[in-house]
Amino acid sequence: MGLLELFVTACVPVLNMLLVTGVGSFLASDFASILTKEARKHLNNLVFYVFNPSLIATYLAKTITMESLGELWFMPVNILLSSILGLFFGWILIKVTRAPAKLKGLILGCCSAVNLLGWLQIVGLILGATPLLKKSLIGANAPLRALQESAELIGGAAVPAVTLIMGGNLLKGVRGKASVQPSVIAGIVAVRYVLLPLLGPAVVKGAAHLRLIQPDPLYQFILLLQYAVPPAMNIGTMTQLFGVGESECAVIFVWAYALASAAVTAWSAFFLWTLSP
Repeated sequence: MGLLELFVTACVPVLNMLLVTGVGSFLASDFASILTKEARKHLNNLVFYVFNPSLIATYLAKTITMESLGELWFMPVNILLSSILGLFFGWILIKVTRAPAKLKGLILGCCSAVNLLGWLQIVGLILGATPLLKKSLIGANAPLRALQESAELIGGAAVPAVTLIMGGNLLKGVRGKASVQPSVIAGIVAVRYVLLPLLGPAVVKGAAHLRLIQPDPLYQFILLLQYAVPPAMNIGTMTQLFGVGESECAVIFVWAYALASAAVTAWSAFFLWTLSP
């Protein structure tokens, strides 16, 4: 596969996300006035407390086994390394731009945070790694499969719901009057889409050279992609839940996600090209 074909292939999921985001922005506009601020807050609560837990727990329970735990152990280490690097660059950005104190936590989060919900992953891992529990919940003949299927059905709403919310928040960021220094926005974009993706291959290739990870191109691609994703959507969820820094977060997300389509697509194509035989 040539680089152009890989680029087109990588565009498709990004385009899907942009289309759903556009729908969210339309629903939050004055013309539709469906996804209002109050509606987004309630939908945020559903995503955080219901949809995301169901999605993560069911996915891990279905895919994780005792054997795969030994093969995938480097993934949480890789996430930790990317977060540490993001925190380091975020700290430098705060010092260079002299950002106000109220934005320091938001900057660090935008530079380092990933979409994780720790205890839910532990529940999913326990269910997947325990044969008795897995056989009881997962499979055509599982006696409690209705529980797993119901949770999977609920979890299916997580991604579209959070993308619709993001679309509404992006519209708020465009209209918002929150003042965020251009240097702060540029710095966050540079950290997420330039510095971290450049360091990612060094970490993954180094781990592969030391035989810490399996020589599986798909697994390595997932590890690499963790360094090139935009700021975690959960940041927007948390700011909305606590009512702190909503406008500033929306402004940052406008620029971060406006550039995400080009950045994620380009880096995805590059990573696929480097891993292709």
